[in-house]
Amino acid sequence: MSRPQPRLDPSRLDLAAGLYDMAAWQLDVFLDDAAGYGISSPDAASLQALTDLMRWQADAYRRYAVKMRADDEMVDAYFAGRVVAPNTAAAFEASFTRDEHPPLP
Repeated sequence: MSRPQPRLDPSRLDLAAGLYDMAAWQLDVFLDDAAGYGISSPDAASLQALTDLMRWQADAYRRYAVKMRADDEMVDAYFAGRVVAPNTAAAFEASFTRDEHPPLP
């Protein structure tokens, strides 16, 4: 069975980033009392690495959403005959190189 790819737009990327943040927050809650939940020390370290990776991915989604919004603004401006430039500097900030991903669990 072939399924179509979901549409990629800034709103969905922001939603996905928020969901990743919520999941990472929930893992942090478990990790705050790892012994109480019966999580071993090596497993807690792996979960912490996973949490860091989830936050890194959420940041990537947000950056990509900002860049997509700026691209849309510039295309709209081009066809409207206005100056082709984003309204804010957020797109330039989002396009800067970012940190390498955290170590994989």
